[in-house]
Amino acid sequence: MATTVTVYKNTDTGAPTLTGTAGATGAINVLDKCLVTGYGAKAAAGWTKPYTGTDLAVFRGAAGNRFFLRVLENQSGYWDTYAIHLNGYETMSDVNTGTGPFPATGVNAVNIVNSGAATRPWIVVADDRTVYAFFDHHGLMGYESFAFGDTFSYTASDGYRTILAGGATSGGTGDGLGKLKTSISSTSARHYMARTYAGTGGSLLVGLHGDAAKQPTANLLSGILLYPNSSDSKIWLSPIYAHEIAEPTPRAKMRGFWHWLHALSGIADQDTFPGAGALAGKTFLVIKDASNANSGGGAGTLYGAFIIETSSTWDTN
Repeated sequence: MATTVTVYKNTDTGAPTLTGTAGATGAINVLDKCLVTGYGAKAAAGWTKPYTGTDLAVFRGAAGNRFFLRVLENQSGYWDTYAIHLNGYETMSDVNTGTGPFPATGVNAVNIVNSGAATRPWIVVADDRTVYAFFDHHGLMGYESFAFGDTFSYTASDGYRTILAGGATSGGTGDGLGKLKTSISSTSARHYMARTYAGTGGSLLVGLHGDAAKQPTANLLSGILLYPNSSDSKIWLSPIYAHEIAEPTPRAKMRGFWHWLHALSGIADQDTFPGAGALAGKTFLVIKDASNANSGGGAGTLYGAFIIETSSTWDTN
């Protein structure tokens, strides 16, 4: 069943402003406007915000597993003075109490800005059960990002297919949303699913991978093909998969998140393009990223491109 996918940007009319200050210009307010209330001509993605507290909010999707995302802002990141701390829960009874946490301990810290007074670009793409958020923490395509919500599981009975991916510990250890593994025997730090595909255990560290044969090296969200591909003059993409390493096995496909299999020259941040062939009817957004090579506010080195499906064609269990 298709759901409505909406792209929210700081450049939209009436869009909320993002700075390094909690409250009216904080990240919780941005997420609230995109997921819950809407703004300007943009309708909300249909989520709820069942619990709130000081610099705290809990968000819950309207469909799918409907697990809970707890967001604490105004925290320290691994180099910034303002970050958000993220946790997933299977159930919650108030803003601080829940069961089935993922990660089981600690937080996923996502940096927002490296100056409290700075206004920063942001992009959020969401439907009623999955959200992708990108915060340009130094204003130069240094997108700090995370994903939360349902994946498309290959196990029909998978009641724990929810993922919290991206970010780091507050001390700096972790893999961003765009760090793909070249082996399904490797996990991605700070990429968690609620339980195994069989519903056993608790918080599970998983890995994300795309088409490793066309990926130049581990942890890069790009490829080695020319752009466009020389043999057919086409754009090549791969789904991005979440895998469990115990067997190992591909567990699920990320909804609306694709692996760019080309070099990065020739495309610009926020380019759009239509799908063709097997991807006909889909549209895509390019979000170029320099955050992996930058930790202090400079231009950094471009290392990848998030490709987000913007049509209402995300696969749904």
